[in-house]
Amino acid sequence: MSSSVVNYWVGDSLGRVLGPLTLQAFRDLIASGRLKAAVRASRDGTTWLPIQELAEVRDLFTAAQPTPSMEVQQAERLRTQLRGLLNLGPLDVFGMKPTASLDEVRLAFFRMAKRFSPEHLSPDTHPELKKVSAEIFDFLSRRMRDAEALYTLNTTPAPRAPPPRLDVSTTVPPPPAPAPVAPPAAANVARPPPPAAPPPRPPPVMTPVARAPTPPPPAPPAPPPPAPVRRAAPAPAAPTYASAEFVGLERRTDDRIHADVKVSLQNAGIFTDHRIINLSSGGLFIATDKPLRLGTQVELTLRFDDPARVMTMRSSVIWENSLDDGKNPRGYGLRLSSLRPEEREFIQQYLKRRVKKP
Repeated sequence: MSSSVVNYWVGDSLGRVLGPLTLQAFRDLIASGRLKAAVRASRDGTTWLPIQELAEVRDLFTAAQPTPSMEVQQAERLRTQLRGLLNLGPLDVFGMKPTASLDEVRLAFFRMAKRFSPEHLSPDTHPELKKVSAEIFDFLSRRMRDAEALYTLNTTPAPRAPPPRLDVSTTVPPPPAPAPVAPPAAANVARPPPPAAPPPRPPPVMTPVARAPTPPPPAPPAPPPPAPVRRAAPAPAAPTYASAEFVGLERRTDDRIHADVKVSLQNAGIFTDHRIINLSSGGLFIATDKPLRLGTQVELTLRFDDPARVMTMRSSVIWENSLDDGKNPRGYGLRLSSLRPEEREFIQQYLKRRVKKP
């Protein structure tokens, strides 16, 4: 049997296993950059050898290794792109519209920044490429902090003026008396003589009258307490998503399980962002702690919304990430083996809408 149709398995230093796949499938993964290194390989998934002892698998990785000059050229291209982003605002950097929510901006930041995260670079990456990747990652992080500050500033309520106070300790002056109005003068009118003054009267006799003591004036009311200081509401926490929230696993028999997956424009990134197994390339990664054996047959139901569509197909477990290192979740990769061309086209168009979504 030709080696091109023989199934192989490969494993990395973190305990992850990929297979069974043909050499052509491995060649495509390596050429696309989704599979970069392996330390062991197997022809049956049981007996493992150092990858140097399986020449046909070793040669695939050797031929795909980038040369230092290629990485230097890539670093220069990235630096040119970074210079074009320096004068853009946070929303423009992440390709978002002014009407986008803060959660949408965060998701756009995660998609861009993870490509340049230092933990995603292999140890033998050229120093110049490492340096520019770190510069881009720091720049995107600063722009994300600027975006959060912008949204927090726009959502903080303006301070309200304190209510008016009536100061009872101040005496309000009485309104001024109106000025007397002189009658209009009449020309050549005889005025009568003024009446004679009455004779003076004797002064009245004042009889003292006992009066009750005058009570003291009431004390002024205490001033109202000061208005409470309004504090700016803290920025909402970044959203966290896990595929387990949208995936239901049910074991039907010992060698067959059923997976029900709900895909929307908001959570599609969970199933497309894995660099090796993702929905856009005919695969699906499911984060789960349930133990599954490589080669297990999976009845898979994909439920899309907007537009609503249900796809039922066969798949199998070809990738295992058994080490939970805090960076990559534990889980398994499925290969969609019975995907029809029309279904593949629907998935590609659906994911394009997610990329273009404001």
